[in-house]
Amino acid sequence: MLAAHGTDSHEFALLYYTWMEQAPPDEFVIYVRNLDNLDYEQFTVADHAKVPEYVAALNRLIARGWIVILGEADIENERARVARAEMPELRRRGRVDPGWVDYSPLGYAMKRQIVAEIHGDEFLARQDSGWNVDDEHMRFDIYASSVEQCRERMEKVESGPGLYATWARSDVKIVEKREPLAIGPWKPNRFLVLPSGFRAVLRYAPSP
Repeated sequence: MLAAHGTDSHEFALLYYTWMEQAPPDEFVIYVRNLDNLDYEQFTVADHAKVPEYVAALNRLIARGWIVILGEADIENERARVARAEMPELRRRGRVDPGWVDYSPLGYAMKRQIVAEIHGDEFLARQDSGWNVDDEHMRFDIYASSVEQCRERMEKVESGPGLYATWARSDVKIVEKREPLAIGPWKPNRFLVLPSGFRAVLRYAPSP
């Protein structure tokens, strides 16, 4: 299946995990190699010379235009786009710096197409779901393509620290829930617009 898209397992691993971790190229290839080899010795950036297959794969993705290295103008343009955006959109969490890897629109589209072919549309829809943290209004805005997925994400947020609920802080608690309601067009990320979905809200407050 990967060969049909002109890619291989190392390239796809890098392409797939870009949505989870953005970092400078030297760190990113180590991060992906370690995820690909959880049962083996975990490398550090000092082991960069030990992962030539991932370095070569990343260079091919960049040459192909599927992965880009962000510049300052890219980051400023994205901030400006977010500031003027009106459609509901899941925001990227964490900082992004110049020199870090990111998808190109083409690379994101290819990753999405391959994931759908491997895992199916339901898996892809679950990846689309998520939440924004609004500290000003003390709430989580949760978005998903279905009521069921929206409620699953609500449970993840409420569950506290863990693989998915990494937002959790010991100084807050959930004080109000608003069940999922249907919405119109929304964006699970900056590359994609979906025609409809659902939004739920969890409000939080400082713990006593």
